[in-house]
Amino acid sequence: MVKKTKAIKRNDGFKQVCIWPGTSMGNNTPADFENFIRETFGVESQFLEVCITKPDMEGTEPVKDTGGRSDLFFAIADKDTAKFAFVRLEYGIRWLDDFLDNGGLRLHDEHINEYRSW
Repeated sequence: MVKKTKAIKRNDGFKQVCIWPGTSMGNNTPADFENFIRETFGVESQFLEVCITKPDMEGTEPVKDTGGRSDLFFAIADKDTAKFAFVRLEYGIRWLDDFLDNGGLRLHDEHINEYRSW
């Protein structure tokens, strides 16, 4: 039986979800990550999860040397969304909705779609 993964519940006031492609936590905790975002960008965040991308597919066969990238998902406090909108770009952080609208869901499990905010 396959276990269905569910999206992490977001805290009240944390609607906008971001994806930071190619980023993992290493030995850091969610609190460490949230402190990094606060210190680096001056905004409040909620760490959600790190997911590993699926491989590209050719028919029913995975394409060699694709997939396996760590993508980090987190939410930004509603009050900080406008402040974060441009500074995130320098770091390659994307709004999740944009990522999904450009074909990103094929790389992740279906539950990622539950994080949509638009």
